[in-house]
Amino acid sequence: MSLEESVRTLVREEMQRVLREELPALVAALRPAGDPGDQYLSVQKAAEFAEVHPDTIRAWVKEGRISGARAGRELRVLRSALRRFLEAGDSADDRETPEQEAATILARRRSG
Repeated sequence: MSLEESVRTLVREEMQRVLREELPALVAALRPAGDPGDQYLSVQKAAEFAEVHPDTIRAWVKEGRISGARAGRELRVLRSALRRFLEAGDSADDRETPEQEAATILARRRSG
């Protein structure tokens, strides 16, 4: 076995060990203590839940209208927080029409 292969093997084993030991704690930290049924949703799942485009969820988080948490590079939204936000009617009153939402998304992508 070459030195390069040995290093790769050691790195892979160390990564597996870290994942086995630390991943359960990270997953548990994402679950709220008070409500075991509550969970963090991906932006896509949150968008499906709220019946909006995923960019709308990202915009709400960016604007501070709902809170988001990062799990690595992924943005997550707590289902109960999204539900409260939607039930408060905040989104229904301010929600853009599909045409306005599409124009906003296109403008954001062109500028970004």
